[in-house]
Amino acid sequence: MTIVNRLTARVLTVYFWMFILFLFAPLAVLIIFAFNRSAVPVLPITALSVHWFQRAFADTELTGALLRSVEIGAATGLFATALGIMASLGLSARRLRLRAVIVAILLLPLVVPYISLAVGLLLVLNELGVEISLVVCFSGTLSLHCRSRSSSCYRGCGRWTRR
Repeated sequence: MTIVNRLTARVLTVYFWMFILFLFAPLAVLIIFAFNRSAVPVLPITALSVHWFQRAFADTELTGALLRSVEIGAATGLFATALGIMASLGLSARRLRLRAVIVAILLLPLVVPYISLAVGLLLVLNELGVEISLVVCFSGTLSLHCRSRSSSCYRGCGRWTRR
């Protein structure tokens, strides 16, 4: 192994761990301050408490949105897995007309940011006069391949229709 390869490997290793730290450090800080009794996140932590968790789970609107998020996530995960298996089986056929077009359509969501797709879908549904409901949230999430789980959609709908 040359010195350039070793240096490149070390730089990439440091970059990787800095990237991981950048991703997870805010989450660690949030978890630490979630157990703080103080209303303002300050150091030093004076007393440990589960006060904020009690308040969060006492809010029925929040827990309802969490439950709807889990329901939609589980359902779209199962459906997207089934659709992915069917697509892979279809693309494995030896003679498939328009293979390049089908692959491009299947890979398009990887290129377009999901928030753009979600906002565009919401605008189209509003223009068509479709009432936002849990079924619409499920269909939209499924159409975005389970990637855009924006809680604003789940907060806005009741069990099956808008409040």
